[in-house]
Amino acid sequence: METRAQIEAELDKTGRVPSPFCGFLAEFLRNLGIPQGADPIGMINIAFGGELINQGILLEGLRMWKRVSKWGITEISLARKLTDPSRLTNAIAEQFYGAFGRSEGYGLPGLVAGAILGENAAKVSSFYEQETEFLTRVVGVRFEDRADVVEDLTVGEQLFLVWEQDNPYDPKALAVMTRNGHKVGYIRRSIARMLVARIKSGTGFVSRVGVLLGEEYDANERVWVQVQAVPGSRLPVPRFDLDANKPGAEIEVTET
Repeated sequence: METRAQIEAELDKTGRVPSPFCGFLAEFLRNLGIPQGADPIGMINIAFGGELINQGILLEGLRMWKRVSKWGITEISLARKLTDPSRLTNAIAEQFYGAFGRSEGYGLPGLVAGAILGENAAKVSSFYEQETEFLTRVVGVRFEDRADVVEDLTVGEQLFLVWEQDNPYDPKALAVMTRNGHKVGYIRRSIARMLVARIKSGTGFVSRVGVLLGEEYDANERVWVQVQAVPGSRLPVPRFDLDANKPGAEIEVTET
């Protein structure tokens, strides 16, 4: 195990962590059972990143992991030990299908992601086609007055995924609406197409606010929807006429 002096030397290179904190970090790593010779900074990033993923802050957790300079057996074992498998699969699927390109500044290399996921790696490609409960982010929050709508949201609040079949730009668009008819944004297009296919086959979706993040995060990461699929339920799909409804009018839930 690294000594306090070694950890302090590593942390001092970053200029971010005061040395009195090093004793706590050394004890923290010791409790994790980290073997001698492991990179203490990398271990801390893995531990904190795993906790963020467990809390549903998926992309920020992956960013923490991206800071790890070297992934070996020790690092992969720690990531597996500390991270909930279903949350991790969700995070990798969101990275795979929901990314806006490399400019977002996150992304775990495929080989590393596969090694950490193990047998769950096979679930990523069909995650949104088969998973019955997951988190996915709401995009387009920065447009119109949606930022104001976000400020009034609370974790656990009921939301609706509204299939905008008459949307002139994308007939498979899934809007995220509040009960009062306010638009929060949209499900990422690549993910929405898979969910719409499930709706067509008779799957219903129940959704709520799963995670809310502060203004320091990108607008496309601030709101995360917790979605629960009910296969074969043929739950009524909410319809929202953008021209006919006024803000503040409750969404009408009807059979489709």
